[in-house]
Amino acid sequence: MTWPSYLQRRDLTLERVFARQLFATCDLREMFAWIQAATSPSDVFLAREDLSLSVIATAGRKVVAVERLFSNPFVNWESRARDRDTMMAALTSGDPAHFHDTATRHRVRYVVTEARIDRPERFALAPVWDAGPWQIYRYGSRE
Repeated sequence: MTWPSYLQRRDLTLERVFARQLFATCDLREMFAWIQAATSPSDVFLAREDLSLSVIATAGRKVVAVERLFSNPFVNWESRARDRDTMMAALTSGDPAHFHDTATRHRVRYVVTEARIDRPERFALAPVWDAGPWQIYRYGSRE
């Protein structure tokens, strides 16, 4: 009997509209489409927390870490978030050794950034997609 009123709740109406618009820019829609068309569901992505959940995970791909609330409760979130942050910091500071060790452990296949990586070849990264402020790099030599 209360089902029709349930469907009109704010979290199912206004919040849903807001969430859909938040990551609905043209470049992020293109990124979503590229990820689905050019990558495999078993591929692991390294990206910032909000993008991991809103674009990459919704495309059906794996990520190193998402927001704690949406993370698998049987996986150590602190460790994965720390590793994600360590890898991102290594890319920024130019430290390939720290990046490689952690990326290999998490089986990272793609890296998504807003800032271009200086000399990506040092990190065994190859650019594969670029739109607006976003770049996607493939990690390693696997094809």
